[in-house]
Amino acid sequence: GGSYVDRKFLEMFETIIGKEEFEAYRAEDTADYLKLCQSLELGKRNFTTSSKGFKCKIPSSLDLKCINAKKSSFKELVSFQSVYKDFAMYEKDTGILNLDVKLMQNLFDYVCNGIVYHLKNLLQETKTQSILMVGGFSMSPYLQETIKDALPNHEIMIPDEAWLSVVKGAVLYGHFPRGMRSRIAK
Repeated sequence: GGSYVDRKFLEMFETIIGKEEFEAYRAEDTADYLKLCQSLELGKRNFTTSSKGFKCKIPSSLDLKCINAKKSSFKELVSFQSVYKDFAMYEKDTGILNLDVKLMQNLFDYVCNGIVYHLKNLLQETKTQSILMVGGFSMSPYLQETIKDALPNHEIMIPDEAWLSVVKGAVLYGHFPRGMRSRIAK
């Protein structure tokens, strides 16, 4: 789930500065690229259906890459030359990219609506009234709210550290493969 939202974010950066230039940035400035990804991840975990927008910290090396490769600053590319100019504003002094709430909802809805559609199809085949959300994207308040709104007659459970559930299961299975008799995942 969350990796699809990540992909949409990265496609946005590819659109703004160019696919080849962004790929080069990722390869040449790996540490800063990972900082950018971390900022996006933190933003995803705080974005809700009532958020006013989305803030992302942009490493200064990305601005430098834009100047060297495109002869324009990141701010110029975002504010004047990109399809996102009406939905994004970059504050160079703070290094913060502010994204409009509608843009963010579109990015999240693309993924969340697909998950809801899949859940509804699965629930037609069973009498299940409870849903246990696990994995990293299950920590997204936006996804949680979307699922709760779409399935009001179901109990939605999200364990503490839901993001660790998949990892813990994999480790347990690795140590005790015979301890797991069956696996049901849809």
